[in-house]
This record gives sequence, structure tokens and C-alpha cells, in this order.
Amino acid sequence: MLLCCLSLMLACQTRWLLAFAKLYCGVNGIFPGPQPPKGWFNHLTLERGSCMGGGLLLLGFGINLSLPLEWLNKDVDALEIEYNMRMALWGSTLMILGVQAICGSFF
Repeated sequence: MLLCCLSLMLACQTRWLLAFAKLYCGVNGIFPGPQPPKGWFNHLTLERGSCMGGGLLLLGFGINLSLPLEWLNKDVDALEIEYNMRMALWGSTLMILGVQAICGSFF
């Protein structure tokens, strides 16, 4: 589970790097030949990236917030470690991907 979450974050960071490298090379004419398509960069606006990233961030925060609330509703009983760790990993992953999307949409 941890490997899956880490791989997902690494893949997201690699996609952001690829997108910015293509845009940079296309604008500056570094690679010879035809220019890379810039049409899909018109759809990546600050507002759309912030809304998508904010949604992921809030979803992850909600998942992580539900874990202690659920524990308190069970009268502070023993935790189900396997379930709670899975949910905490997914919540943290969504929060990290949301912040990356928000920061990436500024460029």
C-alpha cells in the first residue's frame, strides 16, 4: 500500500516535469522540428488547477479527519490498525497530490 502511494506521487511529479519541459522547449525552440502541441496548455489555467488541487486537498483532509472522529465515536477503543493505516495513506496521498496540483498550476 505504501509503495502504491509513493509510486502515485512520483508519477504525478514526473508528469508535471514532462509538461513543463515540453512547454519550455517548445517556447524556446530548443528541440528542432515541429513545435509541440500547445493547445492543451490553454486548458490548464490557474483557476482550474487550483480548483482540482483544492478538491483533492479537501478530500484527503476529510479522509484524515474522519479517522480520529470515528475513533472518538467508538469510545476510544482499540484501533483497527490495517484499516486506519490504509485510509491515512490514501488521505495523505490525496493531500500531497492536491498541493502539487495547486503549486503546478501557477506555472
